[in-house]
Amino acid sequence: MPAALELIERLKKAGADLRRLHEEVRNYAAPIELERDRWDLGSIWRQTWRSLTSAQSYEHAPSLAESTTHVDLKCDVDGFRLDQVFRNLFDNSIAACRGPARVEVECTDCELQG
Repeated sequence: MPAALELIERLKKAGADLRRLHEEVRNYAAPIELERDRWDLGSIWRQTWRSLTSAQSYEHAPSLAESTTHVDLKCDVDGFRLDQVFRNLFDNSIAACRGPARVEVECTDCELQG
């Protein structure tokens, strides 16, 4: 039964995401407004990876590798937008690979110059 509940929650999230995308398409000419909150980037890409890889069947199961040693992954971002970015990157990376895909995410500290 927990698998069914997880699927229902994923379907609800997908529906909400579709409604949000629909609104954005309707307001295409309007400037994008980011909804920034404190997020752990790793939690975003891991959830995106799970969602992407469980929703599709692959001839060879793709794998995700992470290198985040000593990096604080918490920052103020729009989680919805980053989910879209990670989904596109992961999907394109997997599609570009022959055989089993290994997607690597590497994080390093940096300072933004404004």
